[in-house]
Amino acid sequence: MSEKSVSAFDRRLGRRLQQARLIKGLTQQQIGAIAGVSWQQVQKYESGQNRISAERLYKVSQTLGLSLMFFLEDEPGGECGADRLSDEALRLAGQIDALPDRLIRYGVSNLVSSIGRAWERRERS
Repeated sequence: MSEKSVSAFDRRLGRRLQQARLIKGLTQQQIGAIAGVSWQQVQKYESGQNRISAERLYKVSQTLGLSLMFFLEDEPGGECGADRLSDEALRLAGQIDALPDRLIRYGVSNLVSSIGRAWERRERS
């Protein structure tokens, strides 16, 4: 696929695939096994260099427990909310989401929020 034929949509869809992978704590090899392709092909999907088929995207979304809309939605202005998050933040979100108890997830979320508020107060002082 030439550089000219790589669309902004392909790049954004690839970025969302990468975000889903990071949120779930998976490797490109594991995503490749789900989609029935090599890890190198997953790299090409994530970079937007190659297009992922609807069937493969559906299979990945179902296996990861994500809606197809996770991959397709965007906010006004064309940027997905998760596109603004760092890979580290996405990994943390995945780790929090994987915690088995809702109250623990809520407690961790409150802890992170409290740390953020304390940091903001410190920066303003």
